[in-house]
Amino acid sequence: MAKLIKFVNSVLCEYVAKGEGGKNTLVNVYGGDVLVSTLPAQLQLGIYIEIVVDSDTLERIELDLKMDDTVFATVGAAIRHDNPPYSLGLPTANLAISSFEIGVDKDLVLEVIGRAKGYKPTKLLSKRILKNPAIPS
Repeated sequence: MAKLIKFVNSVLCEYVAKGEGGKNTLVNVYGGDVLVSTLPAQLQLGIYIEIVVDSDTLERIELDLKMDDTVFATVGAAIRHDNPPYSLGLPTANLAISSFEIGVDKDLVLEVIGRAKGYKPTKLLSKRILKNPAIPS
């Protein structure tokens, strides 16, 4: 039976920058819902995910980026198993989409679904994007 992809962290922000010594800088992290002052809105986003690589069976991962239930982009990455970084004592692969722009014309849910051979599709990130009338336009 296929298992879920394990992950330690999943972060939505405005930009992910590669730093020194294998570190990453996450700019303007969204801790909760993404609130916008007006709709339609153009958003500049970045995604950072730490996938657990506790076996050699996870060789490649596809990330489906969805707005509501519609996939608007798919990104693929090979998983390296040599000298992985560790998070919470677990070997991880750090995946980053440094920057992408989306247009939003209604309240919706942004999701990242991970897919890999031998694994069930796994929801790695889910954020609501909402118009907030309390934010001045």
